[in-house]
Amino acid sequence: CSNMNLNSIQYVRAIAALLVVFYHGTVYVSRMFGDTALFDTFGGYPGSLGVVAFFVISGYLMADISPKYSASTFLTHRVIRIYPAYLFCVILAGIYFAVLWQALRPDAGFIPNFKSMLLTGADPLALLRLTLVPIVFNDYPLGIEWTLLYETTFYVIIFAVSLVGAIKYLLPLALGWLALLMVVTMFYPLTQIGYTSPSLLTVLLFGINSAFIFGIVGRHIQHWVRPYPAFLLGVLLLAPMGAFPHPYTTIQLCAGTASLVLGLIALDRDGRLPEMPLLRALGGWSYALYLIHVPVTIGLFKVMEAPTAVLIASALVGSVLVSSLLGWLDLTAYQFLKRGTDRHKVIHKVLAGSFVAIFLAAGIIGLRLQG
Repeated sequence: CSNMNLNSIQYVRAIAALLVVFYHGTVYVSRMFGDTALFDTFGGYPGSLGVVAFFVISGYLMADISPKYSASTFLTHRVIRIYPAYLFCVILAGIYFAVLWQALRPDAGFIPNFKSMLLTGADPLALLRLTLVPIVFNDYPLGIEWTLLYETTFYVIIFAVSLVGAIKYLLPLALGWLALLMVVTMFYPLTQIGYTSPSLLTVLLFGINSAFIFGIVGRHIQHWVRPYPAFLLGVLLLAPMGAFPHPYTTIQLCAGTASLVLGLIALDRDGRLPEMPLLRALGGWSYALYLIHVPVTIGLFKVMEAPTAVLIASALVGSVLVSSLLGWLDLTAYQFLKRGTDRHKVIHKVLAGSFVAIFLAAGIIGLRLQG
C-alpha cells in the first residue's frame, strides 16, 4: 500500500475538512443570525487544526512523491490536481449564488453576485486571485483560498529544489527553513500578523509553514515513529494551547498536529487502524468538500430557520452530500488529465515552465499593486 493510499491519510483529510466546515458553520451562524455562542466557545481553533492537518499531510506526501518524478512532472501533476477543480467550483458557486440571489431578492444579504466574486470593485486585476498566487487581497471567490496560496507556493519550492538536483537534501533544507521561521518569529513577531493574506515576499516567513516542514520530517522518520508516544506528544503539545501564550504558538500547533497525524500513520502501518469506508471515501472527496462548503453553508443558512445545532448539522451534511458528487468528478478529471499529460512528457515541461512564469509574474504584479 503506497503512502498515497494509506487509510490514515484519507481519514486525516476527512476529519480536517469536517473541522473546517464546522468552523465556518460557527462563523456564518454568528454573522448571519447573531448567535456567537459556538464561535465564542471554539474560536478559530477547529479551522486552524484542520488547515494545519492538511498542510502536514501535504508535506508528508510531497516528500514521498517528489524524489520519484522529474521536477516538471511533479509540478504538472500538482497543477492539474489543484486548478481544474478550483476553477470549476468557482464557476459552479457563481451560478449557484446567481440563482439564489434572483430567488431571494430583496432579501439577498450575504449572497455575493458573480461579478463581485470575480471582480472585487470591478477591478480586472482581481482576476489575479484565480491564479492562487500569494497576492494581498481581502477576500476570494470561495472564501477559503488563502490556504491554497501556501500550497501552490510550497509546490513551486519543491519544484525548484528538484530542478537543481537537491531533492535528496530536502530534509536538511526543511530544517533550515524551520530554523529561519523560529528566528523570524522570535525577533520579528509582528511579521506573523496577516498570515491569511501573504505576499510573494512574506509567504515563506509565516509560522504556519512549519506544518509542511513537520510533514517532511515525518516522512523521513516514519519508520521510527511509534503510535502511542506520538499521540501522547501531540496531546501534550496541543492541550495547553492558549493557556501559555508565546511567540511560537503557531509552530507548537503545527508540531502537535503533526504528532497526531504521524501517530495515526504509524498505527495504520502496524495494521491496527480499523477500516472505515465512509471516512476513507470522504478523504478522497475532501478537496471538493473544502472548496465548496462555504457557498453550500451560506445557501443553506439563507433558506433555513432552525436552531443553531440544526444549522451546523445541515452545513456538515449538505456539504458532504454535494462533495460526494463533486469529489467523484474531481478525482475522475484528475486521473484523466494525469493520463493525458503523462503520454507526452514535453507537456510537463511546457506546463511547468508556463506555470512558474505565471506564478512569478502574478506575484510581482501583486507586489507592485501593494507598493
